[in-house]
Formats: sequence, C-alpha cells, structure tokens
Amino acid sequence: MRLKEYEKHYRLSFANGVSVEILKEDGAFGGLGQVKLQRRKLRNNEVPIMPLVRAPDGYEVTRLQFHHVRKGEGCVALDLIPHVRRGGRMEWVCCDGEDRWNVGPWGQAPERDRGGLMRLTLRSVERTIGGIPFVGFSYAYKFRSRRYHVYRIHDRATWELGGRATGNSFWMQGPFGQPHKTVQNKDDSFSTSWCRGPSQAVEIQQFLPLFEVLQGFTFQFDRNTLLVTAFEEPFHCRSLFQKSAGENHIVHWHQLCADLGGCLEFPPLQVLCAAGLGDGPTDRADQYCAVRDELQRQYAEQGGLLREPAVVSSRLTGAGEPCLETMERGLDELARAGCHRVYVPGLIQALGPGPDASTKALRQAGRRVSMLVEHAHQRGMEVAASLADCCAHWLVQANGAEGTQQAIPADEGGRQLVTRALRDADARRLLTDHLRGLKRSPGLDVLVADSPLDRIVNQFEWVGPEGGSASGNDGGRIVSLYGPRTSLVASLQKMGYRCPLAGAAGLACGWLRPGYEVLKGREFMFRDCVVEFPEDEVTRAGDDPLEAYFRGYANRVSYAVVFDAAWGPGGRLAKWWKSEYVEINKAFHAVREHMESSRLLGDDRGALWHGADLDVRVLWCYRSFRWDLGPQASVFDIMATRQVGLEGGGFAPQPLRVYLVQDAAGAEPADGAGAKPGR
Repeated sequence: MRLKEYEKHYRLSFANGVSVEILKEDGAFGGLGQVKLQRRKLRNNEVPIMPLVRAPDGYEVTRLQFHHVRKGEGCVALDLIPHVRRGGRMEWVCCDGEDRWNVGPWGQAPERDRGGLMRLTLRSVERTIGGIPFVGFSYAYKFRSRRYHVYRIHDRATWELGGRATGNSFWMQGPFGQPHKTVQNKDDSFSTSWCRGPSQAVEIQQFLPLFEVLQGFTFQFDRNTLLVTAFEEPFHCRSLFQKSAGENHIVHWHQLCADLGGCLEFPPLQVLCAAGLGDGPTDRADQYCAVRDELQRQYAEQGGLLREPAVVSSRLTGAGEPCLETMERGLDELARAGCHRVYVPGLIQALGPGPDASTKALRQAGRRVSMLVEHAHQRGMEVAASLADCCAHWLVQANGAEGTQQAIPADEGGRQLVTRALRDADARRLLTDHLRGLKRSPGLDVLVADSPLDRIVNQFEWVGPEGGSASGNDGGRIVSLYGPRTSLVASLQKMGYRCPLAGAAGLACGWLRPGYEVLKGREFMFRDCVVEFPEDEVTRAGDDPLEAYFRGYANRVSYAVVFDAAWGPGGRLAKWWKSEYVEINKAFHAVREHMESSRLLGDDRGALWHGADLDVRVLWCYRSFRWDLGPQASVFDIMATRQVGLEGGGFAPQPLRVYLVQDAAGAEPADGAGAKPGR
C-alpha cells in the first residue's frame, strides 16, 4: 500500500490494484474523488463522495479539517475535525406540526467542534461471494462530539463503471417498478423511491430501508466489470439510488442511522469489483443470484434470523362473511390444489366475537380459530396470519394475558400492541407471552406483516424529555427501531414460528403484486416471494399462463392460489386457477429441498438447481434440448412419476417438465448460443 501527497489530493494505492483519490480543499477534506481498479474508472469524479452530518436541533457540519492521516496494516485512517454552523430549521416540530427553528445568531461563522472528531477509515478488501472473486476497498465512518448529538450520517456517493452512467446496468429488487435499468443515454432516469399512488394517504417514500425492503446490496455492471457495494453487516440504513435525467452519474445515498447520541460508528461499506466474468444475460442473472443468496444469508445470520425457501402458498379471502364450514371447504380445495401454506387475511378479527363479549363468547371465538387451524393441519397445510391480526384485543384477553387493557385499548387494533412492544419492555413481554401461547393453541405456524408499508414507516421513536411526544424539546430522544424490530422477528422464530423475510431482515407481507411486466424474464429476482398471479396481464402479453406459472416455480417464486370464501354459496377458487397447475405445485414441493443454488441455461432452455448433495440436480425445462449425462446417470420425470430411459448416455428433456437427475458425474448441459432469458 502506498500513500502519496500532492498539492490538491492524496493518492492511496492498495496492493490489490485499487487506487483512491482523497481530495483536499484549503486544508479541509474535500471528499473521495477518482477511484480506479488498475486503469479502469469506477466512478465519475465530478461529484466527490462526501458525508453530510446534521444535528436534529439545527446544527450542520460544514467543514472537516484534516487533523491526522495515519497509515495502518492495509488501511488508512483520516482524522477530521468538524466545523459546525447553525443551520436554522430543526427536525423537531412544534405542537401544531409546524417546523421549529434554531433562532441563534444566524450570521455566525462555523465554529470548530472542540473535542469532536470524524474518522474515515479506508481499507483494502479481497473476498469471494457466491464463488465470484472480488477485489476492492471499504470505507467506514465514526463520529463523536460532546456538544452536538446526531442520529444519522448521510453517505453521499455516486458509482459509474467507466466513469459515466451510460452503459451501466443497475439491478435492485424492491417495491418500485424498475428492478432492471440499463442507462442508454444521459436523458434516462430511474429511482428507487416508492410512490403509493395519488389515491393513498402517503404519496412517496424517498429513502427505503436497505435491509428490510430493498435487497441489502447493490448490483451494477457494464460490458467489462461487475460492481457490488455491500455493508459488512446489517444495521439501520435507509437508502436511495437514483439516476436523474441529464446527469451522467448514479447516486448511491445512504442514511446511516442509530440512536441519538454523541458517538456513532457504522459498519464499513465494501466497494467490490470483478472482471473477466461472463457478460451474457443468463451469466449476469446467475451472478446476481449467487451474490444475493450469500449476502442475504450472511446478513440474516448476523441478525440472528433464519431464512426459508418458498413453499406452495395460498390465500383464503372473504373470511368472516361466510360460515366456518365454507372456510373449511376452502381449505379442502386449496389442499387438493397442492398448497402447503394458507394465509388468511383478517383471520382473528373475522372469527372474533362482537364488542363487549362475555368470557364464554371469547372462548367460543377461540375455539372457532382452533377448529380452522386444526382443519388445515389435518390436510398438511401451515396456517399464516398477520402479526397485528394475531394481537387482536379479544384474543389477547382470551389468552388471559395480564396488562392487556394498558398495552392495547379495546378500541384499537393489534397493531397498537406491536407498535408499543418495539418501544416498551412491558408491552414486549405481553406480546411475546401472548404469541407463545398462540403457538400452543390454536397452533398458528407462520407470521407475516400486514403490508410493505409496515417495514417503511415507524423507523424511529421520537421521545420528549418527560416521555411524551417530542414536539420541540431540545432534550428529546431519538431511538432507532431497527434493532427492536429485528430482535422481535428473531424471538418469533425461536418460538417456532416461520417468519418469511423480505430483503435480509424485514418481515415479509402476505403477498406481493409486482405485475407481469416486472416479473417477466426477471422471476429470479423475486425468489421466495409470494406473488399474486397476474393471469390477465399474462394473457394480454400473448403468453401462455401455464408456462408463466411454471417459470415462476422454476425460479422459486410462489404464486398464491386464491380461494374466495365469500363468492356465492360455498365459495370458489380464483377464476385463473386451472387443474393443470396442480402438477406444478406438487412437483415443486417434491424437489424443493434440492433447490438451493441455481443456474439459468442459455437459449432460454430452463433452470438447473442443486442442493447440499451435488450429485442430485433438478431441471425445470422450458425448451427441449439434448443433455449428455453419462452411463451411470438416472433421470426421473417428477410430473409423470416415471423413470426416463437414456439413449447413448443422454436424454432430451421436454418443455414444462421437471426432472430429478442423479449420478451424472458432474455433467452439465452444454452452453447455449447466448439467447436472452425470459420470453
């Protein structure tokens, strides 16, 4: 490693070939400028990488003066002295909701924060993710101040392979409508902001939780290089990724969040590059899946969480309007459809008693819930319910939990108890005791979030000095709720509940509606998600619904089978449902344990999976082709439930069939001609 000082910058050169330019402006830190891997530019240096620090009471760091530049083993630490000025508007608000302002001397020059320090540490990194070797560097912030307390640092950066956004592709899975974006020219634009539509109360969320809503890392590439940015461990981080029209850079803006205090330190952000990889569409898809699977598994383990692959899922709607007998008939239909999990929206509220119910009525309502859950269990299905629904006031009362009235008023829903449990130890004990009882009886199996919005709002608790609402109190507290939310999900999993995860750490909601235009050809980005099957959109696109359904499960996407219990006498399955889908559901369940790592086959021929046993592979075939396996191999057609005879040591898999292949001695299907994945 070499560090050389020039008039306007330092040049830091790591042994792995990465070089970083550290800018100087009149003795102050000017940000990180040019970054290269050998001679390859990794970013446009027109916009330096620069932190932004603001205190909620209206102070802002405007200058970071160089104090020490220290070399270590494979790293350099920049000790920077903050200079702070009064910024005016606070983040606290008045009791009427209006902004509160810091009205001190507004013309005062920035002052040195005596005893304050910002440390920026840059370190060389070499690691392998998903079998892909990466080289790069990491940078991390630590801020301390006795006088100015903060709860977040804004990390503002841009990354553009080749030094410009044009020619870069950016992949990010989230609730917005553009998981893939290739920048063709400067006028192209995209953003990961989430807009709920003009008819909703919340119009837009600019920054989204990186580990709870987004995928937890970035995946960006051009023809020559793959760029991945990933934090070393999960924490409370809200992120925005954006390309504005007319600009030639891609913004990576992270809000690094913590509890309000005088010392904040965050995990390093690794900036990683890999070159010399396959650059075809299926190659990039396989690289994305390999990186995502390993990073999200790592993040979940670091958070004490367990990830689980998709199961064949279903949804029972219209609960409460029909009788219990109709709902049980719906469970029978879903079991015959090959489903192994059923989500019942509003299950607890629907089967609950009326207001001011007697103890007898509470017990009868509890028995109705138990009967429905037991009916599902007898048919081999798990029952899923939303976390807030499971905390309905009547059910907490029926369980006999003490302190119910204080933690959850009778006129409020279960969401109130969940919200308080993130902030109050007594409410947390009440919630966990109640849910532990529900695991025993009625025996619920799976807990989910009510909606994606549950993971976006309520990111902080703002508390005044006397425990009230923080409406203009300088001595207030700001507490991050990321830790309590993650530990709550971990505790639920330890109780025995299955908690499907969104991203790396968020509790997933019951199902998603991304739309077929987003899903088509990108099913691999929605692995382990429960998705509403867009049959009408598939038909309008001129595609075969059976093939679209097959391709979903070939990529571990669960299309929820819907039974509407309120549709006419006796209810009915969704209009799009066809009996041909049963074979696909049953085939997925039969091979699910062998679907851990995948490879998409060129020429759009299918998806090839394997699990812990590398001698057992699963092929989901889209198009027929010849696969030479060797004389010792055996092939079983899962959907036809028969052995497949080999001719000359190989066979020709048929479209829309699932095959279990064993003892093939590592024989792989020959590469295709590089056709694009998808239809």
